[in-house]
Amino acid sequence: MAQLRSHTSAFAAGLLAVTLTACGSDGGDGGTAAPTAGAAGDQVEVQGFAYKPENLTVKAGTKVTWTFKDDADHNVEPVGDAELTKSPDLKSGGTYSFTFTKPGMVKYRCSIHNYMTGTVMVTA
Repeated sequence: MAQLRSHTSAFAAGLLAVTLTACGSDGGDGGTAAPTAGAAGDQVEVQGFAYKPENLTVKAGTKVTWTFKDDADHNVEPVGDAELTKSPDLKSGGTYSFTFTKPGMVKYRCSIHNYMTGTVMVTA
């Protein structure tokens, strides 16, 4: 019986962690607040007229690749003077990569669909 309680408690703790993670901010505040902690990794999917993940955290020197999966054209364009070069317009099957070298927050968007936005947090 004690072993069953132990497994049940571990399951409940795991379920709580997944639920809390899924309830994070979607960044839909018009860009006035800092983004929530981003996903770690080096891949962004462009699908469903959105960047997934919307917020990404990488170390300086990391090459990030955007993979385009929509039939509509999209791109990656820096917002402001961000360390990022604009990608060509791409659709399903296209990829674009950029290596981030400077720590800081890099905001970007699709210049074709301005509501599509993303952030790369570059750490030292």
